[in-house]
Amino acid sequence: MIEPFFAVTGWEATDRGMKLEWQLSGTWPFPYRPRVRAAGTSFITLDKGTGKMKQVEEQWHKPWWRVVLEQASPKGWDLWHLYLTPPAEKPLYRVVKKLSAVEIREYYPRLVIELEQHDARPDVQYTEWAWILPDFAFTDELKLQGRAQYRETYVATSPVESCVERVDWSPPSPPIGGQQPASSVAARRIRHHVPVPSHLGLDPLSPRLPSPSAKDVDTEAGQAGRYVLQPRRFMAARAFKGLTQTEEYGASRRLLLEWCGKEGLRTVKNEKGKSRVWVQQHGMKAGFNMQGNFCLGIYEQASYSDWGEIAVEVEMDPSWDSQEKGTRG
Repeated sequence: MIEPFFAVTGWEATDRGMKLEWQLSGTWPFPYRPRVRAAGTSFITLDKGTGKMKQVEEQWHKPWWRVVLEQASPKGWDLWHLYLTPPAEKPLYRVVKKLSAVEIREYYPRLVIELEQHDARPDVQYTEWAWILPDFAFTDELKLQGRAQYRETYVATSPVESCVERVDWSPPSPPIGGQQPASSVAARRIRHHVPVPSHLGLDPLSPRLPSPSAKDVDTEAGQAGRYVLQPRRFMAARAFKGLTQTEEYGASRRLLLEWCGKEGLRTVKNEKGKSRVWVQQHGMKAGFNMQGNFCLGIYEQASYSDWGEIAVEVEMDPSWDSQEKGTRG
């Protein structure tokens, strides 16, 4: 594999020694440069007398051949624009439970760019375009060779997660039309999580990472970009065709939360005690150059791109963690 990356994402002591959780990724040597990612667990047995390593038992959460087969082959949208973008790198997760139209998934730790802005002014309606990434997200441009060919090698990630929620926000200056600085105003907070390519690692403070946002941010709207290491998460997800600001979103959101309630699942709440529901836009790709600059947003046509999934984070059930994650070898 090209550009390999390996990281230990968690560990704990056991009766026999130690258990390590790890992630591995690399670019498969095909012309379209697919990124292959895997997760696993290592069980290390220590000698009780000397404390030296006695045995290492590996457990891949999926067999390696299945990992390659699923991720090295282009998916539908990848084939549709194979000569425009490379196959998108997808997040790592395993399905712990599937009931009717909803899957409960364990997402493994990953690095994302968290983009945030607030819609609290009458002259700017960011919420209307909440499904589109804001301009300040892009930190560089891809170099072109001719009119349509990219001279730089770049990688793509997908899906982008988007969330709109009502919050009480303290703006840096009073909203337009306000008389005095307000301590807090009612606002809509728009957040996007853009997956960072795995070859850049999992450290949000790494000096090799470029700036997470452009300099021309709208400070009055609280625009900001930051690197965030998302920890292990459990998400309940179902198929969704629509955008974050449509009537279909509201109806699908209610159905998902009602389903969680019927199944006895507790959703993770925001600061106002509301469930934070995300739209995972699979019709969108984020393009990064090899230095890690976010350069390109790729969207499908409106008639095709408004598809994806809607998901909410839920609290872990201990039975999910005890499930066998794969085969040992």
